[in-house]
Amino acid sequence: MIKVIGIGNLLMGDDGIALKVIDSIERKIEELDLDIKCIKAETDFNFALDNIEDGDYLFILDSTLLGLEYGQITQIPLVEVEKYPNNSLSIHNMNLLSLIKHFKIEIRGLILGIEAAEVKFSLEISKELKDRFEEICQEIYTIIKKSSLEYVKKGENSA
Repeated sequence: MIKVIGIGNLLMGDDGIALKVIDSIERKIEELDLDIKCIKAETDFNFALDNIEDGDYLFILDSTLLGLEYGQITQIPLVEVEKYPNNSLSIHNMNLLSLIKHFKIEIRGLILGIEAAEVKFSLEISKELKDRFEEICQEIYTIIKKSSLEYVKKGENSA
């Protein structure tokens, strides 16, 4: 099954951007009629893990701090994650991915990282991400739509 998993903390400003993006695009994703499940795991890795099964194709959305332009989307295939040592992708992703690896769950997919401007105690995202929010949502939606259609077309979604 195809799953979109949002990771982050809504109490920490831009760290919650992935969850806000899912809130914004979830209806459009449902309208694709591709049986895609959206999961807002926040920082609960056990909840995320409970929703992941062998054979799933995942889009893991999270904030990143890679020194890029604020709001820039980074696509990282899950098979390439080990190239990012010492949690340089995101503390969240590495914890979730290490649990997936530990439990030997066979998955494929992408990490979609959204470059954060400010991670601090705040219920609001930064001005930089607010200004680009619609663009970020559209880019994430486009990536999910394109990759999901390719995945289904290849017949890999026959779990």
